[in-house]
Amino acid sequence: DDSWHYTYKPSGLFGWNREEFMYIGEVDSDGRPHGGGFWYDSSFHGECLRGEWVHGAPAGMWFSREYGTGAHFLQCAVGYATARSDCKKDTLHKSALFPHKDQELRFGL
Repeated sequence: DDSWHYTYKPSGLFGWNREEFMYIGEVDSDGRPHGGGFWYDSSFHGECLRGEWVHGAPAGMWFSREYGTGAHFLQCAVGYATARSDCKKDTLHKSALFPHKDQELRFGL
């Protein structure tokens, strides 16, 4: 595991105090969060985020709480399966009024 800790001064009219953010967990060869880890930002709209990371971005399942409001968020994978011929991977926005069945089943997360 690796970790880092930084402080910053927020911009704006009410940015008087320094805030901090830190990460504790696994990192990739560039030092970005990668694998299991915990992110924390102490600003009002900052968040505490615990979960899986892929090269610096939260991915997989994670749980987050906004620091100032206490709002909670949870991301989890949702599976799908389709045999519609009009809903190809890169053209989901082009669904037809009367869909047609494809020869193969496509699925994923």
